[in-house]
Amino acid sequence: MKKILLATTMLVGTAGFAAAEGHITFSGSAAAGIGSHVAGDFETYSTAGLDVTFAGTTDNGLEFGATFGGTIGRSFDIDDGFADETGAPGMPEIFVSGSFGRVAFSDDSYDMFDDLNGGADVDYSGTFGAITVGLRADVDTGDVSASADATFSGVTVHADSDTYGETNVSVAYTMGAVTGTVGTDQDSASYVTVAYAGGAISGDATFNSDSSWDVGVDYSANSVSFGMNYASDESYDLSAGYDLGGGLSIEAGMNSDDSAFVGAAMSF
Repeated sequence: MKKILLATTMLVGTAGFAAAEGHITFSGSAAAGIGSHVAGDFETYSTAGLDVTFAGTTDNGLEFGATFGGTIGRSFDIDDGFADETGAPGMPEIFVSGSFGRVAFSDDSYDMFDDLNGGADVDYSGTFGAITVGLRADVDTGDVSASADATFSGVTVHADSDTYGETNVSVAYTMGAVTGTVGTDQDSASYVTVAYAGGAISGDATFNSDSSWDVGVDYSANSVSFGMNYASDESYDLSAGYDLGGGLSIEAGMNSDDSAFVGAAMSF
């Protein structure tokens, strides 16, 4: 990651000069390897991306800025396969944040909280004591999605709803390294999840009202990581990685759809 400190001076009317100081941060990523999606035929992939963030702070502590970035090359996802990346910068996000929360604008860039619908242009989030609220709106259609989380004595209550008629409600309780969650999703299906996070090992198991279930286990220690997910329909995925340090890691994975890959991931 490369950071550049910029100092600018601007004329304001005839009253004199005002100095403003901001930061421009560059971060890069790259990936390359060999992958196969479902068919069993292996092909190469390689991508490189650049993200840029402008950030500044007013005299009274109001933060503001913008972020944008783009990726070029041919990417690979073990679930979705290969895709060509154009390299064109994505839609920029412009934000302002302060004691009132954070307001951001990015045309058609935000998903609604139901994780089913997208196209929102405005995103708001704010935390007030034990309560965190969120609001996303699609200015073009008038659709709105809202969420709220409240945490008291280890219990977290979550609810989100939108004008598409989708609603999610859950209650979670954390005791030490274990968190138990019960909830109902937008399909009116209930579920129970038990999650563990302690030291090098984390995992979770979810049991749904339709008798389906899935479990996942992750291990990460001493630069080595492993992951496994298995579901009641006998689908699974496996992943492994080794962090070489300095932003370079080796990674590999496979799933029950006969997709597999091995490659390198880089961050700068």
